[in-house]
Amino acid sequence: MYADAAWSLRINDSSGKTDRYRALLYVNGWNTGQYVHDIGPQQQFVIPSGFLKPGANTIALAVTAEQAGVGPDSVALVNDWTVRGGVGGKTNASPNWSQLFGR
Repeated sequence: MYADAAWSLRINDSSGKTDRYRALLYVNGWNTGQYVHDIGPQQQFVIPSGFLKPGANTIALAVTAEQAGVGPDSVALVNDWTVRGGVGGKTNASPNWSQLFGR
């Protein structure tokens, strides 16, 4: 029996809108979204099912800011829902630099 699950990343930040920074979200090398702290209300980003692989996964954030010491308080991996059933599948290999640019 298989299980299908939907996952997302949640950005947690309690600094209000005073800090100005952006965070690019990556899951196993795939760009999953961009969090812009002082602009939008979006704090949760869906991870497409093909981005995750069985076992260990890598979640990375690239944070850019105009001042030092700002960024999210934490990032959480959230299980949006899980159902029993479904069909087996395979993971998608994330592209590396040489595949993208022919080097």
